[in-house]
Amino acid sequence: NVKALAQCLKKIDNYREGCQKEREKIKEIESAVATLEEKLNRVSTDSEMQLACRRVDLCEQICSIFEEGIAAYRDKLKNDVEKDATELFLQISNDPDYTSLSINENYGLSMIHKSGEVVPLRSAGFEHVVALSLIGALHKNAPLRGPIIMDSPFGRLDPTHKRNITNTLPKMSEQIVLLAYTHEIDEQQARDTLGAALNKEYRLQRYSSFHTQIEAQMS
Repeated sequence: NVKALAQCLKKIDNYREGCQKEREKIKEIESAVATLEEKLNRVSTDSEMQLACRRVDLCEQICSIFEEGIAAYRDKLKNDVEKDATELFLQISNDPDYTSLSINENYGLSMIHKSGEVVPLRSAGFEHVVALSLIGALHKNAPLRGPIIMDSPFGRLDPTHKRNITNTLPKMSEQIVLLAYTHEIDEQQARDTLGAALNKEYRLQRYSSFHTQIEAQMS
């Protein structure tokens, strides 16, 4: 078919023309790269260029120092939090088989059995104890400190853990606001345990559906 042959030849000519234009662009780019390389070679011995290189090296060294400092501080902080959390945990826990807490890859805390193995499963009560230990340790190692506010921290715990936590509260922070439901904790036992560390005691007194009042309790 003469017509089809003519179309194919036309396409071949177009492709050849396109290839030629692309080769010309490549030559232009190669020429530009060669020109830039020549300029760089000329200035590489220039005093200002050498000074700039030295400054870059200095900045990279300073950056490396900061990165090493951050890593060292992170490792120290991790060890301190782990140590303080373990100390609080041992004061609260009622199970002597659990000897320490360890910060895991996800920066959570794992319980360690006296055999050295990580405890794979833990009860809701011990989950609560570990969380309180972590809160206390993080607060102790924080650069800025404020009050700790705990909302119903005794709900899942047995009487021994409740007593141990109450005894440990003054060691966790200089100021703790503890919100507890009636009968969630033995109030008189808490007063006796905390002693002079108990500053103020308040109760939410409900008068109606639209009126609840905060009232100070007499010491």
